[in-house]
Amino acid sequence: GGRAILHHRELTYSVAAPAPPGEPLGRTYARLNSILIDTLRRLGVDARLATPFTLALSPGPIPCFDAPAPGEVEWRGRKLAGSAQWRDGGALLQHGSILVDDDQATLATLAREATAPGPVPATLREAMGRAPTPMEFADALADAAAAAFGAAPDALPSDSPEAQPQADLARLYRDDSWTWRR
Repeated sequence: GGRAILHHRELTYSVAAPAPPGEPLGRTYARLNSILIDTLRRLGVDARLATPFTLALSPGPIPCFDAPAPGEVEWRGRKLAGSAQWRDGGALLQHGSILVDDDQATLATLAREATAPGPVPATLREAMGRAPTPMEFADALADAAAAAFGAAPDALPSDSPEAQPQADLARLYRDDSWTWRR
């Protein structure tokens, strides 16, 4: 990743995990984006991975949502999710934005270098006919990740040693009083 984006009116996600040894970044990126595809399909969005094209995308002032790069998430040929992955010391971090509403044209007025507004990106409001709630998205993402990587913590027997710490964390992170404590 590395292209310009206005973080506003979006849902964001991030994945921090061990980087699979020897696996090229593009392969891991595509696997994580496939989980996003499953997440979006659980919400009723017929999202797809973009197919390769010849335009070379590089970091710069051009808006992120102008065009999908190979392996990115699109809906009806328009970019729906922008993601970037960074690796260091055997770990990876992938972070991304999925537009709920489009205000990315504002970037043209904020950039140091003049840029023309790009194509209109896809949005969840357009694809779903409404804006999903953050919890609705989080639940769909958790279900998609569980399907990709195995059972969710809630699916483990409650008396198993593995379930208790994960269940405690799940309760903690779902508690609004903990999240908004500051």
